[in-house]
Amino acid sequence: MKLKKLDIYGFKSFPDRIEMDFESGITGVVGPNGSGKSNISDAVRWVLGEQSPKTLRGGKMEDVIFNGTEKRRKLPWCEVTLTFDNGDRSLPLEFNEVAVTRRMYRNGEAEYMLNHNACRLRDIVELFRDTGIGREGYSLIGQGRIDEILSAKSEDRRRVFEEAAGIVKYKTRKLEAERRMENTRLNLDRVEDIIAELESRLEPLEEQSRTAREYLQLRDELKGLELNVFLIRSDRYNQRSAELKDTLAALESAISQAEGEISGVTSQRNATQELLAEREEQAASAREGVQTLIRDVEAHEGASAVLREHIAAGEREKERLTAAIAEAEAAEESLRQRLADLSERVRIETGESETASERLGQMTQAMTALSEALMEKEREVEELKSQRIDAINRLSDVKSEQARLTAMEGALQNRLDTLKGEGEASAEALEACKKAVAEAEETLRAERDGKARLDKALSDVQQEIAVSGAQFDQMGERQRALTAEKQETASRLRVLEEMQRDYEGYQNSVKQVLLQARRTPDSGVHGVVATLISVPRRLERAVDMVLGGALQNIVVDREEDAKRMIDFLRQGRLGRATFLPLSAVKGRTLTREERSVLAMPGCVGLASELISFDPKYQGVVDSLLGRTVVAEDLDSGIRIQRAGHHAFRLVTLEGDVMHSGGSMTGGSVTSRVTSLLSREREINEHREKLQNLSERLKTLQDEMN
Repeated sequence: MKLKKLDIYGFKSFPDRIEMDFESGITGVVGPNGSGKSNISDAVRWVLGEQSPKTLRGGKMEDVIFNGTEKRRKLPWCEVTLTFDNGDRSLPLEFNEVAVTRRMYRNGEAEYMLNHNACRLRDIVELFRDTGIGREGYSLIGQGRIDEILSAKSEDRRRVFEEAAGIVKYKTRKLEAERRMENTRLNLDRVEDIIAELESRLEPLEEQSRTAREYLQLRDELKGLELNVFLIRSDRYNQRSAELKDTLAALESAISQAEGEISGVTSQRNATQELLAEREEQAASAREGVQTLIRDVEAHEGASAVLREHIAAGEREKERLTAAIAEAEAAEESLRQRLADLSERVRIETGESETASERLGQMTQAMTALSEALMEKEREVEELKSQRIDAINRLSDVKSEQARLTAMEGALQNRLDTLKGEGEASAEALEACKKAVAEAEETLRAERDGKARLDKALSDVQQEIAVSGAQFDQMGERQRALTAEKQETASRLRVLEEMQRDYEGYQNSVKQVLLQARRTPDSGVHGVVATLISVPRRLERAVDMVLGGALQNIVVDREEDAKRMIDFLRQGRLGRATFLPLSAVKGRTLTREERSVLAMPGCVGLASELISFDPKYQGVVDSLLGRTVVAEDLDSGIRIQRAGHHAFRLVTLEGDVMHSGGSMTGGSVTSRVTSLLSREREINEHREKLQNLSERLKTLQDEMN
């Protein structure tokens, strides 16, 4: 294997691409001081994988790129290619020539290639191991390197001889194998820890699984019971609807019957009116008869003598007529009393549609009695007419008896007064009948009003039934939706409470410390940082990203409490945790000059002042967030950090972090179900929501019942 060619571009003092061929007979490179002889050896060492800028006589690796002069601009990258003749197959590659290339850019990125194919640095180191050409090989010895080898310890000189002997490859493989075995052993220990942890979770998980199965069973039973309740209530409402329909039919039947009775009363009223008209005609005829009688009396004054003979008969007739008139007056008084009773009953029973039939029956009886009384009066009038005819006959017999007519004039005048009184009684009876008819008409109007009210009540009942059915359906839908939402909220709350109780999401070591503190009174453990601070929802992601694992730092009273818990973790081989003793932790915050950036546009404020916590944790919060500024976005954060000379830490609302010194961390964030910061808030929100849903369900059930 021979060195054949060296290509350099942009490396240190070589801004132009140069190619150096190493033909037979070349033993060295000579030149004046500063001509770049050492840069050639540095290029060879660099292309073979040297990683130390100090070995290459630089401050940082980017110094190997040509940095420009007054007349030439600096280059963005550099490249060195070293070509070997591999005809004797000293290198384990099936190529006659092997070209090794290394390229570097100013942003720190680097590339390695073998025969112009991308490879790893490890591939190049493995290729030249035990050949004496590698970066640690004895073939590359710089200035002062001989003195270091001679004055070094025997162990350091041994590496040079091992490289020359060709056993470094095997020692390296041995060390790598031992390192892999150690890593495997550590992984096995970790697997055993994981198995132990999982075994400790089996029993709680089994209990949770049993609880989940019971929950699913009870949920199915609840659905069945709710369905049965819905069916029972539906049957109940259907029954109520049927009863209302029956009541409506009964009311319609009663209304129809009342209308029929009202028609009968109307017919009776019409007949009574006709009868009254006849009585008026009869009274008129009676008055005409009286006038005729008076004229006859005046015409037969000479028959008074004959009438004297009949005075006694007239007296008897007078007594009989007087008795008849008394009877008529008694019948009239009875008729008036009956009409008054009828009027009183009509007044009392007006508006009561349920007893319309009874009232109409009573009215019918009263009208029947009235008709009978009218018929009786008609018979009496007929008798009076007969009596008048008899009197006329008798008067015609005594036309010649003038003296008797004179004597009977007074008697006839008395009879005339009697007939006038009878006419007045008939007129009073007629007025009473008219009054009864008016009262009957008033009753008819009241019954019609009652029917209208019943019709309106029927329409209202039908409309109420329809509205009640629609409202019941809507309430059922709302009840089902609220029940589903309540079950979902309760399930989510139960999961969150179980996670909080079992410290899910915490590191195993932190979880074990918290469980031990729960079992041990006066342990001095206050809790983890995530549970001791209250972060507004808007800042949760920012605080979560900026604190990261520090959210699980455990706050204790004193250093002795932290020591006791560290001993507990060490004895149980439970891992490591970070403790924050209140007696020792002292926080720092922004200086007066640095606080001026808080007034810049896009600055939300100082993180330690944007969250709430117990005042006794002020030192802990200041140590974690006292020098952390919150910005609206990354653009605002860059302006704020530049103004503050990158002297403090800054986080945006999206979780991008700018560290003091200038480094930045950001990008996408994997969404989690719930963070440690938001768990307590979500539990409180779900409890309030569950209570609200329960109250709304109770109110809705009361309305449905």
